[in-house]
Amino acid sequence: MWKNRILSFLMGICCFFIGVKTVFAQHEKNFPKITIPEIIPQSDKINYLATHYWDNFNFQDTVFLTQPAVLNKAMASYLQVLAMASQKISDASWYNFVEKTQASQPMFSYFAIVLKDYLYHPDSPFRNDDYYLAVLNALIASPKATRAEKERAKREKQSLLKNTIGTKVTDVVYTLASGKTGRIYDSHTPYTLLLFYNPGCHACEETLAFLKQSQVINSALSEKELTLIAIYPDEDVSAWRKYCDDIPATWINGYDKNTRIWKEELFDLRAIPSLYLLDADKMVLLKDAPASVIESYLNNQK
Repeated sequence: MWKNRILSFLMGICCFFIGVKTVFAQHEKNFPKITIPEIIPQSDKINYLATHYWDNFNFQDTVFLTQPAVLNKAMASYLQVLAMASQKISDASWYNFVEKTQASQPMFSYFAIVLKDYLYHPDSPFRNDDYYLAVLNALIASPKATRAEKERAKREKQSLLKNTIGTKVTDVVYTLASGKTGRIYDSHTPYTLLLFYNPGCHACEETLAFLKQSQVINSALSEKELTLIAIYPDEDVSAWRKYCDDIPATWINGYDKNTRIWKEELFDLRAIPSLYLLDADKMVLLKDAPASVIESYLNNQK
């Protein structure tokens, strides 16, 4: 008898999971894509797609939240479309999208989390501070956001707005190996490149290698068009001193003696290394940009 009971129990479990699988299969959804009218010229198709990308998506349909892969793929494709569309169309589409995500609290919370990875993570190919700022502002203002979400958004916004493009950079005192000190604002060349780094970190090694071999960077340094200031923001000064020989003599290499950069959160250092390009007036031209982007920018100024 007990064998029959066990067999019945196991058959019941199997039927249950088959039923669950059937229910999920019935609710599986594909992202509702739009059709671009044939009358739209080829040159305008990307702009049309950017404008209407979410037209057929129901932001109140929380069934999609059980299919994150579908939403993540749709979001990645959308950000690729925005990158190819005109700036005016991209911006208008983005702010409209952020507004639509607030149709339901679960959907809004989901997109807020996903968009942090896409737009705020330092290694994301879609990183965009302006677009993420729109998300943070929506979170702060929305009655549908939780108190915890609002507080997190306020902290991230405060960090995000530090040393943004078009603002004057925060001045920092650095200490040289000799014990002498200097300031970012002591630089009087047309451009100043700030490099925040840690000795020996893999990403730092790659960035330093790129900068060392860059003809554009080295030419600008030799022609006094550029000052490169490398700053170590952490506390292990002995590790920094051991690494000093790896820094070219044409660079200024210092450390933050009082670790004010970290303690006072003077810069939005989401990851190390971090590069900032400044103009002659110490206005931020590029914030936390890859070395290749810095090189390209300087090359285009010739």
